[in-house]
Formats: sequence, C-alpha cells, structure tokens
Amino acid sequence: MLASMDPGSDTPAAATLDEVGDVRLEFGDDPESIMLASSHLLRLVSPVFNHMLQSGMKEAQQSVIKVDVASKVEFEVFYDLLLPMAWSTEVTEQNVDSLLAISDYYQVESIKQKCESRLLRLPPTGFRVMQAHKYGLKQQYLRCVGALAESSTKEDLELLRQSEPDILLEVALRKQDVLKPLLPVKRMRKEIAKCKTALDKDKDSDDDDSDTAADSTETPTAATLEQVGDVRLEFGDDAGSFMLASSHLLRLASPVFNRMLQSGMREAQQSVIKVDVASKEEFITFYSLLGLWAWSADKVTEENVDSLLAISDYYQVDIIKQACEDLLLTLPHTGARLLQAKKHRLERQYLRCADAVAKFSTKEDLEVLRQSDPAVLLEVALKMQTMLDGFMNVKDTVAESRAKLWDIMLQSEALKQLMATDERVIDALHHATGSILRLHYLMKSCSID
Repeated sequence: MLASMDPGSDTPAAATLDEVGDVRLEFGDDPESIMLASSHLLRLVSPVFNHMLQSGMKEAQQSVIKVDVASKVEFEVFYDLLLPMAWSTEVTEQNVDSLLAISDYYQVESIKQKCESRLLRLPPTGFRVMQAHKYGLKQQYLRCVGALAESSTKEDLELLRQSEPDILLEVALRKQDVLKPLLPVKRMRKEIAKCKTALDKDKDSDDDDSDTAADSTETPTAATLEQVGDVRLEFGDDAGSFMLASSHLLRLASPVFNRMLQSGMREAQQSVIKVDVASKEEFITFYSLLGLWAWSADKVTEENVDSLLAISDYYQVDIIKQACEDLLLTLPHTGARLLQAKKHRLERQYLRCADAVAKFSTKEDLEVLRQSDPAVLLEVALKMQTMLDGFMNVKDTVAESRAKLWDIMLQSEALKQLMATDERVIDALHHATGSILRLHYLMKSCSID
C-alpha cells in the first residue's frame, strides 16, 4: 500500500534565485563583477530597493543598480538570505560585519536584527562599540559600553579617542560609577573633569553640527506582496474571483508554478493561472506563507490544515505539506483522515490512522472506506484479522495455563480445606483464574503494557 503512494512521475524543481533574476547588480569598477537578482525579492525586503525599482526611477528603467556598500561576494551572502520560507545562510562571525553594513544601508531590519543577535555573543571591544553606535544597535551599544567601563585595554580607549571621543566620555563616566565605591568621590570627580576637558579640546568643530543635521526626506517602505504581483490567479468560474501574485515567489516555492511560468508555457505567455485546487480565500492563506520570513509552522492550524495540505501537495511545496502532516498527527484518527493521508501521500499519518482504525473504528469509519476506497478498507480488515488471530490463540493458551495454575493452587492445604467447606469457592476460583489469564494474554496479544 505504501509503495503505491509514491509519485508516479518526475516533476521539475522550483526555480533558483538566479533563474528569476531580472535586475543587474554592478559592484565597483570591475565590469565583470555583476550578478542578476530578483526585483520582487529586493523590493519586498528593502524600502531602498523598492524606491529604486519603482517606475520612473533610473534604476527601474535601466534594470541596473550600482552597489557600493559591499563586494559581490558579500552581497551574494546577503541575497541568499532572501529565499522564501527558509534562510539558507547563517549569520556568522565571519560575515556579520558585511551583512550588518548591507542590511543597514538597504534598511532590511530582519537581517539587521539577526546581526545584532550574533554580535551580542562576541567579545565587546572598542571597534564593536563604535560599530553599534554607527548602525544604531542599542542593545549591543549598551552592552559594550558597560563591558568597557569595567574592563578595557589601552588600545580600545585609544581607538575611541581617535574616532569617537563622545563614546570615550561615556565609557569614562561609566567607569566613574564603577569606581565610586572604591575611591573617594571628590578625587574621582577631578579625574573625570580632566578627562572631559581633554576630550572637548580634541573634538573637531564640524562634529558639533553632525548630530543636528537630520534627514528631512521621508524614507519609502518596502513593497507589499500585492505591489509585486505580476501574475493573475483566477479561481473557479466567478470572473471577479482573482488575485495578483508574484511570479518570482511562486516559482521559488513551487516546482509546479516554476514549470508553468517558464517561457513557452501558456501561463507564462498570458500571465494568467487557473487555480482549481482551492478557493481565493484559501489560496491567500497559502500565499501569505510565501512572503519573506513569513513562514512559521505555527501558522498551520486545525482550521486551515485541510486546504493548506491540498494546495501544498498539488503545487509540491514540501515544507508546508510536512507541517500539515505534523499537525494531523496530533488530531483524532478517523476514516476520513486515513483516506486523506493516502490521497496526499502522508506516510506517517497513513500508518497511524490505519492501525488506529483497525483497533477502534466505528461503523461510520468503515462505511466511508467502503464508499471511497475499498482497497483501504481491505487493508484495515486484514489488520483486524491479524489481531483476531492473536486473540484466538489466547483461548488454548488460557486453558492450558489455568490447568497448571489450578494444580499449583491445590497444593495449598489451607485452600483445600476452604474448598471442602464451600463449593462456591471452587466456582469463584475457576472464574478468577480464567479471567486473569484471559486478560493477561489479551493484553500481550494487543501489545498493551
């Protein structure tokens, strides 16, 4: 039965990030240092890219963007993180600095937060506190200032003096708080005053104006899923039941959509796809899970699991399909669930439901199987017969064991005397020994501990 659940034909894979590249990114002055990227992914993740790639902008008209904040190699690591439903690259000590610079420049807050989380696990230094200050990492900044206030090297403090005197002042003030219980207060105040005076002399005059200059321009937001929709999905026969979707997200998530939207296919030429496996509302729930960093197995619920399973199985989005099976394994087993597991090739759920229905099925469960899939009913019936064979073998074993137990009991003189005084004791003992032995072997045959 399980062998028949395997797919019958090979299906092409989902699209790669390179295959949906429609924007040329150029790095530095080397004409060979280029890469193609998906405008949809860039717009969805970054307000800056979204602004660049809106109609009327030079970058949108030419489909070319100059990248000065990172090398091609560094940007490729960043770009790999944009794959829907999963991050293929981890933020590590080796790439955190470049990823932080890129995500800050292009305002990709999700990656920027990942970078700060990684930095919080690295040693605090003068460089790290300046980095946190530059990119607005509040938690990392406070951590580094506090750590340097307690223990700092001459190199750390010299770096701050040369590059960020204001931070050095803050560290010195924090050191004062640490030292207050250890040194006379007046003496400490004099030392801090001297430090502050020296720092004021070292500050460049133009630094005074740098903090007051505010960017008055309003920063655009990242694109929404609807804004990058370039394919029309039509549901049923209702002409008004349609939605726009991103061909890039569909191709990246689904081998089926990828094949439909390749050049030469009717769907690609017309930019229209008929969706018969779900309603518009059900597909919207599915589509929302394809957004950048939107995926979470917790979003698969008892209310939407059936529709999400049907859609993810049809379009071969395995990560959602697996989450559906994980949830179904926690729900009650029924004949309908058994048929569902077979239809969508859920091996774990199928085996679980088949065993459970064989042991605890209702008439309704079996009737559903008879009407829908007699082959499944046959498998359940065979499982039942296997259990019955075990039960029938119990009868002979009980009889033999009761005779042996009876012989052992008769060796007791006290029991003999009791049986001689009242014949009802004999009947009670026969009944008790038989019941105990039957229960023992039934439990054993059912694998019940």
